[in-house]
Amino acid sequence: MVRYFYDAVFYEKEKLAEMCEILKDFGCREAFFFLENDGKDMKCIKDIKNYIKKVAKDKINFKFGIFVKNEKNVENLKNLKKKIGDSLIIAIEVDDFEVLRKIVDQKAADIIVDPQRHRKDEGIDHVIAKKMKENNTGLMITLSNLFSMEGKRRCMEFGKIKEICKYYNKYSFPLLISSFVSDPLLIRDPVSRASLMRELGVKEDKALDTVSKNYSKIKNNGDKGFVVRWIK
Repeated sequence: MVRYFYDAVFYEKEKLAEMCEILKDFGCREAFFFLENDGKDMKCIKDIKNYIKKVAKDKINFKFGIFVKNEKNVENLKNLKKKIGDSLIIAIEVDDFEVLRKIVDQKAADIIVDPQRHRKDEGIDHVIAKKMKENNTGLMITLSNLFSMEGKRRCMEFGKIKEICKYYNKYSFPLLISSFVSDPLLIRDPVSRASLMRELGVKEDKALDTVSKNYSKIKNNGDKGFVVRWIK
């Protein structure tokens, strides 16, 4: 079986070409490029998509998304999702447990980012994990979050991620481990990312899925304008 690797990064215009080259050298077939944008300036998003398509060429496929921080009005998210349709991925970081439950239950986002961040626990429970599996909602653990911490804080973060891995082993929702950086030099290769997940408790036969096929489950609905077709 041929296994294709993926990563998620932030869009940075000046560094885009270098980022595409590094991702390709690491064997990544596809990347999710995220922009911090509320979706109101759709022309800006369209221009950026066209620029990525121009620069990426035959180097790498991409899916394009919006990263939203702490939007606690689920209706706003649902309206944004309705507005952009299938053209963009919505990833959200939210520290409110009840809001997160509603987001997952109502399919208001495609990816939940670091639910354990800014919390004393792992940020999800059995109900949310099961619902993520049903709705094909991804949960993304980011290395940018881990590398921003030191000492005791990082150890505590590893402990919370271990709990998330236990839920993943049981419910098999799309768990992703990504670089999630804007600096190309901070991108980590997929094998190292998968190895970290294995060390944190993901079963051996599922560790590589966190950098490969789990990504392809996110809005895996064919080419609807947000995927550049792979040119071999």
